[in-house]
Amino acid sequence: MSVWEHHVLPRVMDVVLGNQKMQHVRSPSLKGLTGTVVELGFGSGPNVPLYPAEVDRVLAVDPSELGQRLAAKRLVASPVPVEFVDERLTTVSAQRKLSQGGVRGRAGRAVIDQVAAVELLQHWLDLRRG
Repeated sequence: MSVWEHHVLPRVMDVVLGNQKMQHVRSPSLKGLTGTVVELGFGSGPNVPLYPAEVDRVLAVDPSELGQRLAAKRLVASPVPVEFVDERLTTVSAQRKLSQGGVRGRAGRAVIDQVAAVELLQHWLDLRRG
């Protein structure tokens, strides 16, 4: 990851998405959530204080270690346990599947994140089934 992605972007997103004004915008989108929530792009956890009481666990997916550190205060104050999911291997798996399917270059780069997200969710579903 570049300096922008690794050091700057997580801090900018934390400030922009974590303020009171944005919480009022974000809060309605979380209403109705129950059980286990998989949050792709968890960042610094701006949604953590907004989860409804019916949410009993959050699986947080985000490659930013800085985002996890920035989320520390929100996580300590949260009644909802948050587990961080390592998504790095899903990208490797997604690249392999795209290559096997003949999708390479620009076309593969355009969909790699979506394919990796499907891999991640499928892995989580498989774990739930036992």
